[in-house]
Amino acid sequence: MVGAVAALLLLLGGAGTPVERPWDRPVTLDGVPLDGMAVAGDVLYVARPGGVVTAHHASGGQRWSAPLGEADSLSAEAVGDLVLLQGLVADAGLRGVFTTVVETATGVPRWRRDGFVRLVDRAAGLVVLWENPTAVSGPPSYWLLDLATGRKMWPWGARPDGATLTPVGGGDGNLAGLLQRDATGRTLLLDAATRRSRPLPDAPEATDAYATRDGLLLRAFDADADLVMYDWATLRPRWRATAPVSGLLGRCGPWVCVADADGTAAVDPADGQIRWQHSGGPYAIGQPLVLHAYGTAVPSMTLVDAVTGRSVLELAGWAGVGAPAAGRQVAIRWRIDGLTQIMLVELASRRVLPVAEAVVAPNSCATSARLLACHDGTETVTMWRLD
Repeated sequence: MVGAVAALLLLLGGAGTPVERPWDRPVTLDGVPLDGMAVAGDVLYVARPGGVVTAHHASGGQRWSAPLGEADSLSAEAVGDLVLLQGLVADAGLRGVFTTVVETATGVPRWRRDGFVRLVDRAAGLVVLWENPTAVSGPPSYWLLDLATGRKMWPWGARPDGATLTPVGGGDGNLAGLLQRDATGRTLLLDAATRRSRPLPDAPEATDAYATRDGLLLRAFDADADLVMYDWATLRPRWRATAPVSGLLGRCGPWVCVADADGTAAVDPADGQIRWQHSGGPYAIGQPLVLHAYGTAVPSMTLVDAVTGRSVLELAGWAGVGAPAAGRQVAIRWRIDGLTQIMLVELASRRVLPVAEAVVAPNSCATSARLLACHDGTETVTMWRLD
């Protein structure tokens, strides 16, 4: 009897009724400038003329409006019931960057400072801020701020005048410590876990630093672009390698990924050997690694096994939008008829989910795990829920 009912439903089309997906009901918002748009959580933030920022629900309704500062471009990061916004005035360079933290629900500002954020330690409630980038002649120097209040913090006693600080990123996105270089040329590791400071024996000057499971990897501030690995417990040097590296990206599988002239390379933390190299760079580290290549005539997006370096999915002609979130990557492809295809790629299964076809201006989309917003090049933004 049950089988007969199921067969009847199939004939009538009931069993074939498509399931509605979250993005099947897009919402449009008019009167939005082309630049200065960011998404965090399920909220769209828009920088408007006159230094006003507005926040909009995924339904299109305005949540709040607040005078936060002039900005040609905007980025947003949700942290609990707060949102960290960074604004940039295009023709002012690094002098035109500000950071502000506001209440997500009301837009009430908690604090505002000039400068931009290098790292947000969510567990510790800390922000690492490059406060005055135009005044630094050597490697950049940073301050620690309390996320909720913006108050400057220093858990290692008195901060010496004239010291240069370099944050040491950890594998889980936290702050593992700071490198402090004083006027005498001495370099100290300020350990965030123990609140102790220890000198490095060869006093390196570093422009980037990353903590592995049991080591400290530095990108030296010198003409040779050396990578130097130290034992975290003893701070004795393990190895040194000369490589044209432009940045330390973080842990990828058993390796540490770095940015080089050709894209991304995986360095073995045990001996400094390059285990694999691939064109393109990631917005964030993950497994699989999502690499984006924009320097060629046709953009491409590639999913790479972080352990082996093997490509597991190549999407020529597709450009990624933002970093992966909730195990998915948003990607778009422009067509000659003027429309843009939008899709989601499930990273674990490599399944591709079509989202929409729409008119989208170049480099005008912003996304989070919950919301995608794209500008059409006039004054209209379309928003699609992703959850």
